Amino acid sequence: MNAMFVIAALWGSAAAQQQGRVLGVVTAVAADGGITVQADAGGTYAAKALEGAKIYRVEPGEKDLSKATKGTIADVAAGDRVLIRGEVNEAEKIVLARSLIVMKKEAITSQKAKEEADWKQHSVAGVIKSVDAEGKQFRISARTAGVVKEWTVAVTDKTGIKRYADESIRYQDAQPSDLKAMAAGDQVRVLGNRQDAESKVTAEQIVFGSFQTLGGEIVSLKPETGEVVLLDVQTKKKVALKISPEARLRKMPVFGGGGRGGGMHPGGGPAGGMRPGGGGGFGMHAGGNGPDFQQMMERLPKATLGDLKAGDAVVTSVARPKDGHPANVISMIAGMDFLLRAPASEVNQVIGNWNMEVGTP
Repeated sequence: MNAMFVIAALWGSAAAQQQGRVLGVVTAVAADGGITVQADAGGTYAAKALEGAKIYRVEPGEKDLSKATKGTIADVAAGDRVLIRGEVNEAEKIVLARSLIVMKKEAITSQKAKEEADWKQHSVAGVIKSVDAEGKQFRISARTAGVVKEWTVAVTDKTGIKRYADESIRYQDAQPSDLKAMAAGDQVRVLGNRQDAESKVTAEQIVFGSFQTLGGEIVSLKPETGEVVLLDVQTKKKVALKISPEARLRKMPVFGGGGRGGGMHPGGGPAGGMRPGGGGGFGMHAGGNGPDFQQMMERLPKATLGDLKAGDAVVTSVARPKDGHPANVISMIAGMDFLLRAPASEVNQVIGNWNMEVGTP
C-alpha cells in the first residue's frame, strides 16, 4: 500500500480533534531535534515536538496504530514520512507537534521493492476482452510465457481497483475506480492468486487505463518541450503528442549497410530485426501470437528526445487525452521504417496487436 495513503489513514484513526496537521517527508533534522518537512500539499514546514509529544513508529501496510511502537524525536531522520498533529502556523510554516506518526525511509524502500517484485512476478497484464460487472469478473487477453491466451479475472469486495488519470502515466496519479468503469479494449494489470491451469486470477489489486497504439512518421518535434506532431500511418492525419520525462523511449539500432533504422521488414530483414512469422533477435514478430512488445522494450537500447528527429517512423502508446490537449506518450519505439512502406494490412496487424503493458506501482 502506498505509504502516503497509509499515513493518511492512520491520521483518521488516531482520534482527537487537533488544530492542524502536516503530512510529508522529512528533509532535514537539526541538532536540537527540530525537523524540516516537505508537505505533500505543498510548502516546507519547520516542526518542533512539544514537551510530552507522543511519537509513534509504524510499518508500511499498517492501517491503524494497534501495532505501532513508541519512539522519540531522535528516531526521526531525513527521508522518513511523517504525519504531524499540533499547532500549525500557516503564515510562518511552523508546526508545534503534539504527536508524530513516523514511517521509516528504509521500511518504505523495502516495502516498495517487495511490491514491485510481487507485481512483476505474480501479475498478469493484457487487454480487456469483456466485462461482467454483475458477475464480478472480466476476461482479458494476455501474453504468458510467450503465448497469448485468455484469462478470467474474479473481483472480490476486497479487490483494490485503480484507473490511470486521463493525462498521466504515473501510477501515483491513478484514481480509485470500480469494475463498472472498465471496458473492452482497456489495458489492465492484475495482481492476485493465479491459477494457471484454469487460466483464472482472483484479483487483489487491479490497475487499468484507456490507451491507444499509434504508428507513423514524426512530422515535427520540439525537444525542449517534448511536443511532437505525428502523421498517423493509418488515418493519414496529424496527431499532437506530448513526451514527458516518465515516457519510455527506445530506438531500433541501425544495422549494416548504412540504411535507416532496422525496423520490421516483410519477407526477411537484418539479423535482430523483426519479421512477420520470423521472430528476430529482439523477440518480436508479427505472425502467430503477435508482437512481444515488452520483450522488445527490454532489449532495445534506451533513447532520449534528442535521439528523435523529423522523419523517424515510430510506434507509440498514448494515454487518452482531454479535448484540445496532446496525447501523453507512455512508450515509443523509433526506427520502425517498416511502417512507412508496408502494405496497409500488415501495418494494421502490427499496430492492432501491439498492446502496451500497463505499468506497476
